[in-house]
Amino acid sequence: MLARYPGLTLVSTVAIAAAVGLGAAYFEAVDKFLHPRIDVPGGDRVVSIVNWDRKRADVEPRSLQDFAVWRTQLKTVENLGASNAFVRNLGTEDGRVEPVRGAEVTANAFRLMGTPPLLGRTLLDRDEDPGEQPVVVIGERVWKTRFDGDRGVLGRRVKVGTASATIVGVMPDAFAFPENQRLWLPLRINGATLAPRTGPRVTIFGRLAPGASIDDARAELRVIGARMSASNPRTHEDLRPLVMHYATIVAEGGEGRFVTRLLYLVNSVFLMLLAIMCTNVATLVFARTATRS
Repeated sequence: MLARYPGLTLVSTVAIAAAVGLGAAYFEAVDKFLHPRIDVPGGDRVVSIVNWDRKRADVEPRSLQDFAVWRTQLKTVENLGASNAFVRNLGTEDGRVEPVRGAEVTANAFRLMGTPPLLGRTLLDRDEDPGEQPVVVIGERVWKTRFDGDRGVLGRRVKVGTASATIVGVMPDAFAFPENQRLWLPLRINGATLAPRTGPRVTIFGRLAPGASIDDARAELRVIGARMSASNPRTHEDLRPLVMHYATIVAEGGEGRFVTRLLYLVNSVFLMLLAIMCTNVATLVFARTATRS
């Protein structure tokens, strides 16, 4: 075929090579989204705990009271923390007010990720005390766009929503925890004082303890969950705590769930185009082969 019909052979080879190359690149991109990884040391051991409501077949996000229990009883997961994402107006001394994605987080979120600040410090455990002065850590993008990268930004007062806070640190863009946040306030709600299934929507995270596997964490949490269900049947009868890799929770929640479905749709279209391309090439080869008789 190459000797007798070099043009046809070249076109066919290039078409199939292009289809295979594009397919490999596309599936690699899809794999990175559907199976995300946290780009920090030991990121594969960072997990999230959710309460699954079997009756509603959905996650119960108001889990601060459960978080207070898990934080004291779980041995297979350490550095257990919580975050509450928000979008609020950030007001600066120049009178400029713009919305920014932020989160109220427990201080151990910064220890969990192990990302050092560019300036100043991260949130500390004492910052979670309501009696302490309100503080805020900003992201690198906010620092550069709102403060022109001024290294004297530490100690300045800003308004986050209606509350004032003092800037104590600047985090690099690579941090952006828990999803794509650019500003962090201390989470000052004590879950132990809340009634079950009340309070704000939170994301609960932690790191598997040394030597513990995710199956060990699931087994321990099943025991704790059964105990809580027995002691609070009215609120916890249908709740089952689940442990999953944190990156998976982020990819499947909120906007990620929509993007996942969109990828599956695009995947179907891509496979159809690939099938059409291969069918066309096969038809050309068959037609040329038939002329040999």
